[in-house]
Amino acid sequence: MRIPPVADPRSDGMGRPLFAPRGIRPNGSGACVVLSDGPNRSLGMATTTTLGPDISGQNNAAPPVSSIITDNDLARFMAGRPATERAVDLMAFALAAEKRQAPSDETIDRFRQEAATALSEYAFRYMHNAVEQIRREAMAEQLSRLGRPPGFGTLLLANLLALAIAGLVAAWLVLHPATLAGLAGLLSG
Repeated sequence: MRIPPVADPRSDGMGRPLFAPRGIRPNGSGACVVLSDGPNRSLGMATTTTLGPDISGQNNAAPPVSSIITDNDLARFMAGRPATERAVDLMAFALAAEKRQAPSDETIDRFRQEAATALSEYAFRYMHNAVEQIRREAMAEQLSRLGRPPGFGTLLLANLLALAIAGLVAAWLVLHPATLAGLAGLLSG
């Protein structure tokens, strides 16, 4: 007959001591072993979530040769366009190269629209950040021009001086009742 082991009153029944945090358990020799949920996670660290697409499930096969954009196709993106639109055309070419789509008139127009939108959004964010930086610099310059505010000791001395002056005025009025009567007559009427 086999006798079941007696549970250690200092453990939680799962082999972990009551005082040990989750992920730590004692091994047979009395030392503690750290258990982690995976190779990229340590105790006390938050998990991270990838914002980009998961490349593990993508088909890594090369696209057909006819759908790959080449350097010679850049001329099609820039044809008949003014020099002021060069940034939009280059961005459209980069978007087409990134998506590995051969240029046609429809895709060129679509990529130009995407490029113009992306560049406009970038310009707005850049301008907003530049304005914010200028605002911070102006505020820091204005604050540097201000003098240092009075400290606790200065404020305490100023209050004591004000109380002393008020006390002198009160003492003067008590010692000279004619002045007090004259002020009372002016105030009454």
